[in-house]
Amino acid sequence: MTGLWMSLKQLEKKYPQPSQRPGNLTWDLTSTTITLDWRREASPLGQGQDFPVIDWLLKQSFLINPKGLIQFIGLESLNLIYQIHNHQAIHDTFLRHNRFYKKEKELSEVLTIEGENIKLKYRGLKWYVHQTFAKDLCDESGYLLDGYIPIVIS
Repeated sequence: MTGLWMSLKQLEKKYPQPSQRPGNLTWDLTSTTITLDWRREASPLGQGQDFPVIDWLLKQSFLINPKGLIQFIGLESLNLIYQIHNHQAIHDTFLRHNRFYKKEKELSEVLTIEGENIKLKYRGLKWYVHQTFAKDLCDESGYLLDGYIPIVIS
């Protein structure tokens, strides 16, 4: 919930007007709740009315930066060392199976830590499942699933 809250706060800065968001997406954030609201209109892509909103929200929130690192819009201001650490942590836990991501070649960055240059190696990504998960949250008609959403994807 905290990650969603942080993402929505950043999106509010980037897209201040609901008209800049699919379905005129709006939200209300309090210290204990998050409420999302959007207009259900036919999508220009021919998909259902919820899919474009959910898809946009996920693609805006779960990014890959130019260095091939997982980047969350809610954590855009992280220093490079923390970006690499966060990337490795997500990769080594949530993305353990290679069907959940597409990798690039091994990349590296030289960072100065306490006066020493240290070369950090990591596997850059081209895509990861979170970016396109809207298809698993919506039915064939593009409407948000009713009921429980499975955690394990077949």
